Amino acid sequence: MPVLPDILVNGGLVETRDPTLFGPGELQKAQDAYYKANNPAIWSVLGRRAFNTTPIAETIFGLRYLEYDGFPDVLIVRAGDKIYEADASNLTGEFTSKVSGLTSAGVATFDSCHYNNQQVLFDGVNRNRVRDKDGTYRFQGMLPNTDAPVYQNAGSGVGFILAANSVLTYWIEEQVRDGNGTILRRNSCSSPGQAVTATGTGASIKPRIFRPAQVNPDATHWVLYVSAVDGLFPIGASIGSATIDVLFIDDTRSSFTLPKLLTIADAHGIPFGGAIQIINQLNQAALAAAALVPIAPGLPNGEIYQTVTVTLDNITQMFPRNGPIPIATTADIMEDSMVMNDVSDRSKIWFTFPDNIDQMPYTNFIRFETKGADEVQWVRFLGRGAIVALRDSIWRIDTLPQPVDASFQISRVKTQLEGAHGGIGTLTVAAFSFGQRNLLAYISRAGIMVTDGETWSILTGDVDWQSRVDITKLNQAYLVNNPIDFRLEFTYTPIGGAVNSETMFLHYHESHAKASQEGDERAKITVPIKRGGRGKTIANVGGADIVFSAQADGKLYHEWIGLVDPLGPIDFEIQTGDKFPFGVGHNARASRWWVHHQAGGATQRADTFAVQRTEGQDDVEESRDFPMKRREHTSVYADLQGNAFIFGVRATNPTAQIGIDYFVPEFNDEGMATDDGEA
Repeated sequence: MPVLPDILVNGGLVETRDPTLFGPGELQKAQDAYYKANNPAIWSVLGRRAFNTTPIAETIFGLRYLEYDGFPDVLIVRAGDKIYEADASNLTGEFTSKVSGLTSAGVATFDSCHYNNQQVLFDGVNRNRVRDKDGTYRFQGMLPNTDAPVYQNAGSGVGFILAANSVLTYWIEEQVRDGNGTILRRNSCSSPGQAVTATGTGASIKPRIFRPAQVNPDATHWVLYVSAVDGLFPIGASIGSATIDVLFIDDTRSSFTLPKLLTIADAHGIPFGGAIQIINQLNQAALAAAALVPIAPGLPNGEIYQTVTVTLDNITQMFPRNGPIPIATTADIMEDSMVMNDVSDRSKIWFTFPDNIDQMPYTNFIRFETKGADEVQWVRFLGRGAIVALRDSIWRIDTLPQPVDASFQISRVKTQLEGAHGGIGTLTVAAFSFGQRNLLAYISRAGIMVTDGETWSILTGDVDWQSRVDITKLNQAYLVNNPIDFRLEFTYTPIGGAVNSETMFLHYHESHAKASQEGDERAKITVPIKRGGRGKTIANVGGADIVFSAQADGKLYHEWIGLVDPLGPIDFEIQTGDKFPFGVGHNARASRWWVHHQAGGATQRADTFAVQRTEGQDDVEESRDFPMKRREHTSVYADLQGNAFIFGVRATNPTAQIGIDYFVPEFNDEGMATDDGEA
């Protein structure tokens, strides 16, 4: 009596168990193949189509999609010493150079981060660039002063008396202003070393302050600040401002006399002694002896220098608010602050002042000091905190300390989630969901991990990771979430390769969720998909999520569309595990099998094959081509005899998409096999 078992193909690729031990539907080959949500069939991948006709001539380092509210979205490419962009509203277009003169040496990645309709771009070598909604590019933040201004006692005005040994401290701030005079960005005087002092002799002085060499090429103005007499940096107020081409500003204030001082103090309800102390001038005895002695002016009436005040170890200190922004490779948003790494000190992450991506006080950093010399790889927000991947560990930032907190606890805000398998690479992390909670998938040297911010697991337990993926080149790999197809797409360099040339699909829809023998969740995997690239991104074009890849030929490609891949063949092939119809040691004969498939084109054909495996003998394959015009069971006749059998389908550059549901072989029991493989 023959048996006709259904042999499924819906279990995904398995490389870590022998094919004789596979569960239902598991495959030992799933090349250029993928799964659709809520569909048990396995399908041949679709083709791709070029976006731009004119290639980008320079070496491509990365690709990003920038989305805006109320303004055109763009695709941007970092290549050579330039940033190129193209309108993302169409599926074809051409690129235009927007920024040039960048340093290309050392660039290995290209990331972006959105906040308040602004997109910040990071390549890890050049200063972070901001692309504003109107399409203009600028630097993020401003560089701090490096030199002190120069003081001369040669200004205009009537002058004022500065008591002997008293000191005034002057410093400057470079600014960017718009055409209406609104201040857009400021730099900082990072330390008293970038300030200059005027020391009194009891004589009249007329301060003239020359600005140091311009630090920020985009600065339009500069402002002169001064402390109170014998006051401390950075407590001060502005004397005046000028356009950046003006070389000096004079301090034209005049001295107070004692009666004027008392009048001012009385008007503000300040006692005589308090007024003297605030102005920090002569003592009361000296004032009483010289009622009309000139007194140096107090703080000017201009804007107070922007600072933040923090308390560290019960010591309150003030710091400039507009510190420099570090050059970064990765960033995300948490608590309305942009959190980023620092390529000059990879043990730190920095965070901007809330609601301002250009302000970063000198205190706003969190350090990750571990037993090894670990380095921050990427930052991504998840749920209620920022997940920070170091090379050998994963951490969660629970909150960002702010100056208004009762205590500025920069060291007590992080929790370690995992201490053995960290992340690697900048763009090897992607947010997704199984539908029950928010998750992050990330690449480690041991495989693709997943975390919900509390615990972690591995998604690639079925893949022989070390034999398939060149882990020394993971810094150039990409992981993106393709939400419309419910899959993660991991593009990597295979063992023996030099560049990214393969992609791994991880199908995470609940219809393809897979529990391992250990009970953890795993995605069904198809690999290799013979597609590589120098960059990859997801773009929302016309309401559809579209995958774009940047290739070595200087073109962008719309992935998973049509039936043609202009860069190489589509080589669809699947193979089942080893099936023992009547158990180990029993021979079986298969005179035919059926392939259940979906409808293809009118002339569509593919090859189906079966392999007989018999103890002590070489494998024997029988192959037949079959038509796929209709959705049906198509029968194939052969004469196979063995202990175990493998079934599969192959097709190169199919003229219509192939969908294979399952196989149904017809087996007859041939009895027990002898040592030489004969019944």
